Amino acid sequence: MRFPLGGVLFGALFGFAGLFVMSLGHREISVVQGLLADGVETNGLIIDVTAKTTRRDDRTETDYYPDIRFQDASGLSHVFRGSSSSSSSKYKVGDEISVTYLPSDPQVAKANFRKNPWGGVIFSLLFGGIFFLVGSGIALATIRRWRVQKWLLKNGESVIAKFDRVREVKVRHKNSTSTHYLVLATWTDPKTKKEYKFKSDPFRRFDPGSYIETGQSIKVLIDPNNPKTNYVDLSFLDKFS
Repeated sequence: MRFPLGGVLFGALFGFAGLFVMSLGHREISVVQGLLADGVETNGLIIDVTAKTTRRDDRTETDYYPDIRFQDASGLSHVFRGSSSSSSSKYKVGDEISVTYLPSDPQVAKANFRKNPWGGVIFSLLFGGIFFLVGSGIALATIRRWRVQKWLLKNGESVIAKFDRVREVKVRHKNSTSTHYLVLATWTDPKTKKEYKFKSDPFRRFDPGSYIETGQSIKVLIDPNNPKTNYVDLSFLDKFS
């Protein structure tokens, strides 16, 4: 059985993205602490607003970034880009805005800092943490499932289940949608007369329902001590690829 590299890499990418965002949040902590301890507050002027449009799924979203100019205590002018807003009315060219900067390094500056100094840090750590946990979970679950399937192929008990139906699952990607198919089957333990419902791993190549008749026998490998741990063998579909 081939190692599910794609699923593991997908989870790993999510996890590393989360770690990267968390590292940005960690670095931001020192910036916030410095501004709270030594920051000087002054008025800045919005000299430009840049709109950036991104496409997400089937919709577009626009964020607005203000370019802000201010003077430090020595009279030198500095320009920095403030945080984005989804509202075009929040920032207008010519408006004044509160700026907090470090006297030792005026390039370290933030707009409206005193209102919510820790907001960006909390968002980065929380958002990054969620990404890391989700990505790690996907990678670990993929590896665990692969190990279980390897064990079942070697040690599992083969039973014959009856095909019930195919369930379609729509998976949304950034700019498209794909369909995964789950083959559902039923098996009754001849010893206990208990009925078990089996579900295959996602099948992506084509709709297998076109090649399986209701009630058709399907091989399933089960853990004899726990039939809920199982592997629905769809290798017979390879000839239809």
